[in-house]
Amino acid sequence: MTSIAIAPAPVAMTSTAPSQSSWMQQPVVGCFIFGSAPDGACGGASLAACPSMVMTWPVPLLNAGEGARVPMASWTEDVGTPDLDYGSNWQEWKDQWQKGPSTDAPLQSLMLQGGSVFDPIVWCKDDAQSSGAGVSPAAARSSNELMSMLEAGGESRRLAFVSMGGRVLRLSLDRSGSRAVQAALQAANNAEAMALVGEIRGHVRKAIKSAHGNYVIQKIVEALPTSLSSFVADELVGVGANVARDRYGCRIICRLLEHSACDRSTEVLMDEVLEDVLELCRHSYGHHVVLTMLEHGTLSQRSRIASGLRGGLLRSARNRFASRVLEQTFVFCSVQDKHAIASDLVSSPDTVQVLAEHQCGCFVVRAILRLQDEYSQKVMDHLQPVVCNLQLSKWGKRVLHDFENVPKRN
Repeated sequence: MTSIAIAPAPVAMTSTAPSQSSWMQQPVVGCFIFGSAPDGACGGASLAACPSMVMTWPVPLLNAGEGARVPMASWTEDVGTPDLDYGSNWQEWKDQWQKGPSTDAPLQSLMLQGGSVFDPIVWCKDDAQSSGAGVSPAAARSSNELMSMLEAGGESRRLAFVSMGGRVLRLSLDRSGSRAVQAALQAANNAEAMALVGEIRGHVRKAIKSAHGNYVIQKIVEALPTSLSSFVADELVGVGANVARDRYGCRIICRLLEHSACDRSTEVLMDEVLEDVLELCRHSYGHHVVLTMLEHGTLSQRSRIASGLRGGLLRSARNRFASRVLEQTFVFCSVQDKHAIASDLVSSPDTVQVLAEHQCGCFVVRAILRLQDEYSQKVMDHLQPVVCNLQLSKWGKRVLHDFENVPKRN
């Protein structure tokens, strides 16, 4: 669909479609959608290739002088509700259009309040509904071709890497392009990989905010040697705590722990991440980072996690996320840390009973029972007098089921 653009200065408008190179650099303050889109407007794709395409583009704008007025009658025909919401002023514009073809108004009155700037938008309804991101058919085909060329090997493979030059970051933020970049990283030799990551270096924070770009960053950490991937951790220093709590960022931290836990850059980042380990354990995304750190991290990192948890054991044991972390401390932490946590938890019979009957706490109690040492025996001693109560509890029954695995005292 063509559109009329409201620009920051008084202008006169035409209906001629501009070239892509001329309008991509122009700020657009608002777009009204109507008419039909010219073929080739969407990255070279015609409407026949993408019948559900919605496109807004600014028409060429000529300076009409101070106080220029644009007759509303010249552009109110066949105007429909826009597919994107540009703000509360839309209702004002709509009301103004409905006053009739004789109405005209200063162009300035149609601008968005505050002069908010919007970039030109090209998007496909089907792609937007399925993935939340716009991917033109032409871009998708290009990415698929790159994948085929990489798989073909030989000269095709070399040409694929050449073709990616200068657009690795843009491809990484695209749904199908991200897959192509990941395949290239997997297949690249050191020289090729260095060229690819060179275009992503400096943009890690931007990439991990993307539903598609975060997979490229993960692949960099997974597939490349530390000498080529350490920049990922370096660029996250300073925002580590926030990244660990992000739905995509937590994945990057986990990959770093799995593949480069002992690298100095990763260790510096993890020191930052663990500054508030107790709250991190209770976070819906952050606790995944702590679980991965327990399994793949250093001894000192595991010890910091255990010490942090001891600052709020009872609450953590009843938290749906922190209880999982506590359960795993009895698997991966040192014997000293395991005993310190267990000693705190079993010090009171009432605490043990409360946890045994709690849907999250029962897993922590069962983890102590699996230690099969003096602390598991204390749990048995505390719960034996309240077996009848445990049998009435859904979660208590699960704890009782583990009693038979605890060695009997001689």
